[in-house]
Amino acid sequence: MNKILVTIIILTLLVFGVYKFINYIRHIEINTVDPQISVSIEKSKKEDLLKQVYILDTLTSLKKINIKQAWIEEVWKNSFKDDNLYKEKLGGIQLVINTSDFQIFGYKENTFLNEWNIQIDKQQLQGSGRANGMYIFYLKDSIPPNRIKVTVVQKLKNNNNSQEIIFDLKKEIKATH
Repeated sequence: MNKILVTIIILTLLVFGVYKFINYIRHIEINTVDPQISVSIEKSKKEDLLKQVYILDTLTSLKKINIKQAWIEEVWKNSFKDDNLYKEKLGGIQLVINTSDFQIFGYKENTFLNEWNIQIDKQQLQGSGRANGMYIFYLKDSIPPNRIKVTVVQKLKNNNNSQEIIFDLKKEIKATH
């Protein structure tokens, strides 16, 4: 009888220890400090973060550029409460652009702010490049605009032959049936 009780106690402690270890590892692997971005419009909508979807305005864009997706969502980060993961809204909005075209112009994600200036509607932006052509820009206003003019200008020391990518995004209007 004592051996069975000791075995049950040891197994219970072992299971509890494994549970705590897995929970600890799960917390380590998930970034809970930095603001995050959704990987797609669909994910942003599913998490109730999506504010506005944009499409490329091909009539006003000066250079041909392929914008896969562009949207504004609430600024958020991963958080835990009672060991449950949730998306914590931090206030403010962010523009997310999914394109690989910036790389064609030598725009490197790891040197994003050092080599290029990004402006939206003539406002200098804070932002960063992420893997797989995802770019994020924090907007000052909390209301998504109907149109966004994006200017990407290469910083050059001698101001000769700088590259400039200019494109307009417009609010996507879904047809109602």
